[in-house]
Amino acid sequence: EMAPADAAAGEMAPADTAAGEMAPADDESGSDENGEGGSSARDAVYPWVAGFALAMDVCPGLMARNADLLNEPLALLYRHLDPDDLEDAQALLDIIAALPVSDDLSDNVEDLVRATLLLADVGRPLPRSASDRPAPRPKPAARGRPRRH
Repeated sequence: EMAPADAAAGEMAPADTAAGEMAPADDESGSDENGEGGSSARDAVYPWVAGFALAMDVCPGLMARNADLLNEPLALLYRHLDPDDLEDAQALLDIIAALPVSDDLSDNVEDLVRATLLLADVGRPLPRSASDRPAPRPKPAARGRPRRH
């Protein structure tokens, strides 16, 4: 059996990332804010999430990073996909199941932004202290024509 960290690093990409082959997560209410039938806010963010999933298949470098740090942001993103589209990602599905569900567009967009910033922290971590930062490069000496007197 695959450890959760291994699953996060290698197996959390959606199974079929072609946009036409993935489906948004089921919306239990099936109605909009006014109680009428309509597209949910989760459906509104689905194209962005599907595009992200496709990008992770094409450029998988981020998935090779620390799996423990990837779980939360990937859960925030992939919860908008149908669980059947996630392959061998039980740890991720468990996190998704514990997340509160909202059909408010601003909440869902806020989750996408938060997930993106968390992924940026994983992909390009900041140095922890000044001693971790590279020393600044000295400025090159000015070049020019010698002056004639």
